[in-house]
Parts: sequence; C-alpha cells; structure tokens
Amino acid sequence: MLDTLSIDDDLGGGINVVDIGASGQMDDRWISLSAYLNVTGFEPNWEECRRLNEGPSHHHSSRYLPFAISGEKGRFPLFKTKSIYCYSLLEPNLNWLRRLTPTFSSLFEIEGTEVIEAVTLSEVQELQGMDVDIIKLDTQGLELPILSNAGKLLDSAFLVETETGFVQHYFGETTFSQIDEFMRSKGFALFDLKSYRVERKTRLEQFAENEGQLMWGEAIWLKDYLALLETGKWRPEEMSRQKFLKILVTCRELGFVDYALELADLLGKSGRITADEFRQLRATETWKKRIKTSPLEAILLACLRLLPRRSRLMISRISEMASNELHLLKTAFGHRK
Repeated sequence: MLDTLSIDDDLGGGINVVDIGASGQMDDRWISLSAYLNVTGFEPNWEECRRLNEGPSHHHSSRYLPFAISGEKGRFPLFKTKSIYCYSLLEPNLNWLRRLTPTFSSLFEIEGTEVIEAVTLSEVQELQGMDVDIIKLDTQGLELPILSNAGKLLDSAFLVETETGFVQHYFGETTFSQIDEFMRSKGFALFDLKSYRVERKTRLEQFAENEGQLMWGEAIWLKDYLALLETGKWRPEEMSRQKFLKILVTCRELGFVDYALELADLLGKSGRITADEFRQLRATETWKKRIKTSPLEAILLACLRLLPRRSRLMISRISEMASNELHLLKTAFGHRK
C-alpha cells in the first residue's frame, strides 16, 4: 500500500518540514524519508544559508531562508561562537561551560556579536497557508519561546523534533523539563529521546569509568490523537486522507509502527479508511522500510548515532567537502575528471 503512493496525489505534494536552525545537514534518521520531504529551513547565518541553497539536495524540494526565528519579533544580538552550530540569540553561560572539558566548552567561546532582526514562526510569510507536518528545532535554547508562538503551524504538525538542553548552557535557555510540560499540554507524546553526556574539566576527564553529566537530548514528539479525541480537542473527520498517509509513511521510516496502526484502527472504525486498506496496513510487508542499507552502511550509521549531533554534522561537512575533491592519486599524476 505505502509503496504505491504518489507524492503529488496521495501525499499532496510531499511531507512539509519546517527546519529551524538548519545549519549542517539533517540527522541520518531522515535519510530514508528525504525523497518525500519539502524542507523550508531557517538559518540566520547568510554564508551557511547560501551553502545550503547551492549545495546538493536529496529532498523532494528544499529552500533555506536567512531568517532568525525567535519567540518575539525584534532586533536581538546574535552571539557568534567558535562553532557555527552554537550561534544563538542567547548569551552562552561561559562560567558554567568552562567547568566542562575544553573540547566542548571552547565551541561556545564568543568571537563576536551582530544585531539581527528576528521574527516569530507564525509571522513568516513564506509559511502562510502551509499545512506543516513536521517541525524541527535546533535553536540553542529558544525552543519553547518559538513553539509557544508558532500558532497554527504547531496545530497542524503531527511530529516535532527538538534538541534541548537538560541544563542551561545559555542565559535564559529553556530546558527539557519545560519543553516536556509544554508539549504534553499541546497533545504531544514523547516517542524517542537520545541523550548526550559531557565530562567536567578534571585530571580524570579521560578516565574510562567516568560517565560525565547528561547535557542535552534529541527528542521526537508525536501528536497523540487518541488522547486529544478523549478530551474533545480533535475528531477523526478533521484529519485528511493525505495527512493520514503522510503519518503512515513517516512512521514506517522512523520505526513508530505501533503508533501508526493505533491511528489506522481509529480511522478504520470511523469509516475514514476501508477494511481492505486496514488489512494491508496490518501486513508485515507494508512496514518494511523503503530504502535498504547494506550491512556496512548499517554499522557505520549505528556508530554515527552514538556521536553527539554536532560531531555528526562536522563529519558530514568534511565528507561532503571530500566528495567534491579529486582523487588523491589522480591529482598527483595529473589526471582530471
């Protein structure tokens, strides 16, 4: 059933993703979904935004806008740190960060500031009228203010991905506990959480038995439609067939099959899908991922998933640059493409 879907007809042109803080590349969990995705990314760094627009893309469509997204409209200082992935409208808490291992804390060292314009997500004209399906945020502590002012965009989304700290690396940063409370209040349930640790700056920081401290996590939240139904905040007839199929495709690739089947059962009982379609959805073959990986690729991906996102982004960028270089031996012997 899912393998015969038309992106334009069955999925309404594809799965619409709003990616806030789009520097680097999307996490490898999204690889098998790439061909379905229409990505609208926001990255306030002009150079990085240009690189994203001009670089190769495997998405159904993509565009990156040099906008800063915040919880309110206005002019704010952008703190430019040693690592572009740590840029933020919030000031890094260096007194705290310098207690941690230098390989981590040095990424947050401030190298300059620039006053920039910021807008809320609901004010972005390019998103007006869009049926948003997925919202991704890597905004260095501004996740809660941004989501709180997302308006109808958050209402239409069925999945939200947040990268959120368990402690405040920036002054005024909203932490995971606050995000968790907010997302549950909006009808979302936590489905995945990958956490990362950092060691303190001590003489034993490389000690094999040292666990370090939990610092941040990457979370996947899915809208709990059954819970919303029970509280009268949602009705099955409010979900279009296209939205339902987008959820099924996304859940297949991300591995949330039980969630998809629970929703399919609900829509089947309400007459939104046919008995034959429901039988197909209960078949194991339906849920096999569209893109297969070789054993070596699977091992490499598993190893990469053990690394913090910032490390994976760095490896990704190095790999991308290396793929565009001539083969070393060909270069040495004067051969050209």
